[in-house]
Amino acid sequence: MIRFFLIILSIIFSCHGFSQQKEERPAFVPSLELSGGPRFAVYPKGETLAKPLLMYQSGALLGVEMRQSHGATFLNAGVLFENYRYTRGEVQHINASFIDLPIHFGYRYCFNDKFLASASAGLSFVYCYHYRNNGFEIDGKDMDYNHLKGVSVELSAEYAFSDQISLCANVLANDYFRQTLWVKYDYNYNSIDFPTFINVLLGVKYRPRF
Repeated sequence: MIRFFLIILSIIFSCHGFSQQKEERPAFVPSLELSGGPRFAVYPKGETLAKPLLMYQSGALLGVEMRQSHGATFLNAGVLFENYRYTRGEVQHINASFIDLPIHFGYRYCFNDKFLASASAGLSFVYCYHYRNNGFEIDGKDMDYNHLKGVSVELSAEYAFSDQISLCANVLANDYFRQTLWVKYDYNYNSIDFPTFINVLLGVKYRPRF
């Protein structure tokens, strides 16, 4: 009988130890975020000719998170599609389309199992692949200067439905080191002066379970 109880206790303790090992989370976790939403232009004082139209930003970010006791540090990179639409004076109606390749480093804080907040900063590499000004239209490769580099800052809030799926709301600001693109046509140059952009995004984030 004593031997029987010893066998039962050993099975219980071994099962308990196995369950604890199973519940341990890995230190590094990948993530995938899909998001999109409107963007707003913030012009410098004195700019009166440019009038922004409806604009958007959308895309996907891949990341890796290093979990800590109250949150995680993370590194994100991805591809965003965005545009810059505005009228200038009474004759120009400009629409420029871009691919944005951001790289962000930040920290996410967990208030509890459901609510999370994060802040990050990084670099943004922008390539213009299409430009239209009224009837004039060209590909980005035909532009004299079709790319920009800048810095970006992001604040984010998440609501977790589970360990894997969460809904996120982001506010992202972009500012560029050089704020002019140049388009040459008919022996003349047309410049695109870039403001600071504020992007408001809603998305879904997925973290696979291992």
